[in-house]
Amino acid sequence: ITVNIKLFDLISENLIWDTILKGEKITNKFSQHSDNLNSEKTNLDEENLRKFDSDYFSKSISFLSSDEDFEIPKGMVKIPEGEFVMGSDFGYKDELPDHIVFITSFFLDRYEVTNLDFKRCLICERGTGVFDSKEPNKPVVYVDWSNADTFCKSQNKRLPTEAEWEYAARAGIKDDYNFREDIKFIESIAWLEKNTVDLNFWGAKDVGRKKSNHWGLFDMQGNVMEWVQNYYKPDYFDSVRQNKNPQGPLNPIDEKYPLRVVRGGAWGGIYEAGTPDGVRPSKRYSFAEWTRSFQIGFRCARDLD
Repeated sequence: ITVNIKLFDLISENLIWDTILKGEKITNKFSQHSDNLNSEKTNLDEENLRKFDSDYFSKSISFLSSDEDFEIPKGMVKIPEGEFVMGSDFGYKDELPDHIVFITSFFLDRYEVTNLDFKRCLICERGTGVFDSKEPNKPVVYVDWSNADTFCKSQNKRLPTEAEWEYAARAGIKDDYNFREDIKFIESIAWLEKNTVDLNFWGAKDVGRKKSNHWGLFDMQGNVMEWVQNYYKPDYFDSVRQNKNPQGPLNPIDEKYPLRVVRGGAWGGIYEAGTPDGVRPSKRYSFAEWTRSFQIGFRCARDLD
């Protein structure tokens, strides 16, 4: 059995460590970027290597597919695979029909992308305007869909699909009841008009100041809306026929005015986004993909592989 193990720095994309294991031989090659590594620890003697070879490689390597062996990227949460009912019978027309969807496991950012995060992308642009803030821990706003997509890709990530986003936002909750009726519950997890505008506190708040949902995600409701991958269509007809990881429409309804889906509600602003109804997990919004707004931010997803 020959095994080649490579260690990369995902930020600089530099190769830090390249190790080849073959039978009873081991070769270590270090790049110029690995000065801080202790090479002595990698010099296995023949006896240790033989023991390693017999104890390790004689066993099945099927463990590589188990959940425990996926390293969770920094700042992300591993969303478990599962089935849920997407949409709502008690929502608006564009939330119908509700339908069962199966989502495979993926990673999702624990927090909304902040101003500090956004600076890591040197080719990404943002606008500015009212209720804007450049404070490092506030969610970045005035970012259009294209720049949100570019940022995620620059971090070896992607925008979540609409189905992935709703599944993660629900975090096991089967209906929208708590998000419409229980205002104390809503205020414990979300910034919305009740605890911002009504108290004369305007603008988005630092990420992570409210309670997380059951899966450890913060600000999925309120604070700022979030771009997702999907083009917007006013019904789920296409998605109903894609009950496993639905990707949504491949093309916009109007090529000259492409609409993208936005989810999660906001601290305030237009379309009643800051109301209890506006922050429901199944609530859908749509904006032209070039929109830059104080209401809209985003977070990134990543595939397990």
